[in-house]
Amino acid sequence: MIGTSAAFLARVPIVTDSSSVSLHDRRVRRMRKQSLAKSGLIATLGTLTVTALVHGKLSRGVHVAAGIALLGLAAWHHSLYPQKKKKNKAGD
Repeated sequence: MIGTSAAFLARVPIVTDSSSVSLHDRRVRRMRKQSLAKSGLIATLGTLTVTALVHGKLSRGVHVAAGIALLGLAAWHHSLYPQKKKKNKAGD
């Protein structure tokens, strides 16, 4: 599944000018970023798990770096999803 979606996303060109980008292209670019963020989260979680089980100076530094990367990737992943508008219960 990952190979199929990666091959599809690799064919989609990256366009920097948003005025000439169609809705479909923007959606595909957002999906590519979401996929990249999820892959990064998986990689950092795996790194955290492995370095938590291995003891040593190198693994401690890698563990801290992976934790910081996880926080950054989580914030980026959260920002990629549109915010849902909350309805007021009081009718305001």
